[in-house]
Amino acid sequence: MSRNFGTINFQGGSGGPGGDGHGQGTGGPGGMGQGASLIIKKIENLNIGGQKEAEIWDQMEDTKRLTIIEWLSPLNFFLRQQDISKTRQQGTGEWLLDDPKFKGWKSNPGQVLWCSGIPGAGKTVLVSFVVEHLTAQAKTKDLGVACIYFNHKETEVQTLDNLLAGLWRQLILGKPLGSAVQLYEQNIEKKTRPSYEDMQKLLASALIGFMQIYIILDGVDEYPEEQWGRLAKALTNLGLVNLLVMSRPHIAPTTLFPNLVTLEIKANDGDIQLYVDKQIQTSTRLSKLIAGKPELRGEISSEICSRVEGMFLLAKLHIEALSIAANVKEVHQALQELPKDLDHTYENTMNRIDAQPSGDRKIAQSALTWVVNAQRPLTILELCVALAIEPGSKELDNDNMTDIGIILSVCAGLVIMEKHSSLVRLVHFTAQNYLDRIQTEKFPDAHFEITQSLLTYLQFEKCVMEMNYYGNYGAALFQYCQYCLVHAQWCEEQLKDEIVRFLGEICKYRSQEYRNTWHSPPWDFLFWPASLSPLWVAASANLVKTTSHFLELTRKCPDNQELTVAAYYGHQKICKLLLDKGANVNAQGGFYGNALQAAAHRGLDKIIWVLLDKGADVNEQGGEYGNALQAAAYRGHDKIVQVLLDKGADPNAQRGKYGNALQAAASGGHEKIVQVLLDKGADVNAQGGEYGNALQAAASDGYNKIVQVLLDKGADVNAQGGKYGNALLAAAPRGLDKIVQVLLDKGADVNAQGGGYGNALQAAASGGHYKIVQVLLDKGADVNAQGGWYGNALLAAAYRGHHKIVQVLRDKGADTNAQRGKYENALQAAASRGHGKIQGYQQF
Repeated sequence: MSRNFGTINFQGGSGGPGGDGHGQGTGGPGGMGQGASLIIKKIENLNIGGQKEAEIWDQMEDTKRLTIIEWLSPLNFFLRQQDISKTRQQGTGEWLLDDPKFKGWKSNPGQVLWCSGIPGAGKTVLVSFVVEHLTAQAKTKDLGVACIYFNHKETEVQTLDNLLAGLWRQLILGKPLGSAVQLYEQNIEKKTRPSYEDMQKLLASALIGFMQIYIILDGVDEYPEEQWGRLAKALTNLGLVNLLVMSRPHIAPTTLFPNLVTLEIKANDGDIQLYVDKQIQTSTRLSKLIAGKPELRGEISSEICSRVEGMFLLAKLHIEALSIAANVKEVHQALQELPKDLDHTYENTMNRIDAQPSGDRKIAQSALTWVVNAQRPLTILELCVALAIEPGSKELDNDNMTDIGIILSVCAGLVIMEKHSSLVRLVHFTAQNYLDRIQTEKFPDAHFEITQSLLTYLQFEKCVMEMNYYGNYGAALFQYCQYCLVHAQWCEEQLKDEIVRFLGEICKYRSQEYRNTWHSPPWDFLFWPASLSPLWVAASANLVKTTSHFLELTRKCPDNQELTVAAYYGHQKICKLLLDKGANVNAQGGFYGNALQAAAHRGLDKIIWVLLDKGADVNEQGGEYGNALQAAAYRGHDKIVQVLLDKGADPNAQRGKYGNALQAAASGGHEKIVQVLLDKGADVNAQGGEYGNALQAAASDGYNKIVQVLLDKGADVNAQGGKYGNALLAAAPRGLDKIVQVLLDKGADVNAQGGGYGNALQAAASGGHYKIVQVLLDKGADVNAQGGWYGNALLAAAYRGHHKIVQVLRDKGADTNAQRGKYENALQAAASRGHGKIQGYQQF
């Protein structure tokens, strides 16, 4: 039985009270969805002991926990940390632990240590050593340790909210998920992702319980400057967190960090010596030559150490250069020719690659073409398959697959493999910079070759006809095919006929799985047309010439689908082309209703102006958000909100998911926009939408300041409606004690009925929020009030295993024999989840 429970998929759950006691809907206890609810019924009908039942529940909870973590945090820095730490030579980097500035940073809460060093100085490996050192200490102390490894190739996935989620993931090891459960349930039901503000709050909640928090950031020079500013601000808002930032010297320390100390990172001679000696040992050829002439080791070590000027990377590349020497004389000659800077070293490396036999040279050039130009890091198997594709072929020839060891060897140290993450990367960020500079000379047809290979791959007969092709080697490249048309943007002129032919054929296939292969992210358009057209795909991929071709071919005005998707992705030339060809700027349809709403949702001000100049109706209704103003308000695009209002947008227009723009802004936590809308006459008590009113929306997501602003503007604290019933019922299950107190102080009815929990006391009891339960009881909450999912507060607390709350409810006169809801009494509710043997429940 336990094996079956271990494979339950919780992702499809529709929400509902449970999990950590939060949520609203029909899913059932735990928010596990219909499938898990059926399992619950089966468990209750089995004649098994409480201990066995508890074990089953534990396994189900473990599965749900992993599902939530993986969904909330796509980034897993544990694997990167593991791979990097393996590259450190034992004994190196220990000087940092003894440095007075590092010791001061480590012992003073809230201090920021800004470390800068030249490229190749071993900064990333040093970061992994610091993380390893602090993690070892955290085992005996209440220390929180988390890290981020920035990578210029991963900016698409290293978004601000994903980075915060990545830190959260590291800090909740072995801790309850808390509010993450409700955040998951709310978004999975709506098919949305948590907002940046949601992740800020979630990360802050993960800090609770630690004596000290250490966050280590590597490679901020590889992260977009404007995004780094926002991330730095978010980290400073966490309070007394110790930050260690590693960067190249050209990045100035941000002024956002008041308590900042700087430290120069420069590898000492002893560390370089240790590293070089180890690299010599691992070189098969050099080891053999040294065996015959032992003094050669000292000569190599001394010469390399004198030339690398504190750069581990340079030492590594020099060893690679020496490792091809056939005899001692060639080693001596190579030593005299070793350059002292990275660019000349990379140039020498490329010359060595070009001097290889034609077969090896071809493999190296193809591998570098892919690794340098890939839109994200490739896996080992993806690279091997990519190199095996023969343009024009009908299937992958497994006999044409090259072993990864050979690929790495012919690339002369420029490409490395990470064992734990199974990724291939360039040896260093500086290698990417160098190869980008020589791209036109060395790899002029890079995007052409990649696009041609991917188009060939996507037309393999097995790819098209057999979705079980995933079982073969060739399936490894399926996920990367989503970037096929991204690469095509750089070579559209060269491959126009092939692209046109491909799109014309591909739209005939009905297999959603096959189409998902190449139109999933980086394109994240929520709902694709039921009938996919080549014109729509070309417009979405920003293929201007191809779009023009299909417009001429069809000889009819494009519909709103093409204009909306072009607006959504910010393709200005495509938008203008479609409008010039007669596209109706106000045409309705699709998830976003119209092009203006799509652009407003994405915050694309240039597209907004293109559409407005062509006569877009600022108050056009329809789509998920009802109108463009509501879409912009929810996403926090304050400049676009102002433009739309200036153009006559109605701040009280009713329709869409949030009913009106004010509720949308409140739900998104955008205080500035809330104030702007109120100043423009937005009705603070307007009803409708998911939350019923703006106050409930703000209370639900814990936006204290917005709650206060709305109350100050006359919001009705007891207004009924929406998913929770009222604002108090929205705040109570999430443990938002400050908002609960503010609402009560403003006259919120403590016994108001509504929503899935029936009343605020049951909501707080279910979530285990002891402090709120006490406050509600002190304010006169009826301890035996009936209704809601569990029947009453005692049944909710008993079912969820909140012993302290059970006790306080009993002390306040809760009826232990009350029969209402799913279970006959509190003891049965407790026993159903394996809580029957807890001491407090035996006293019923």
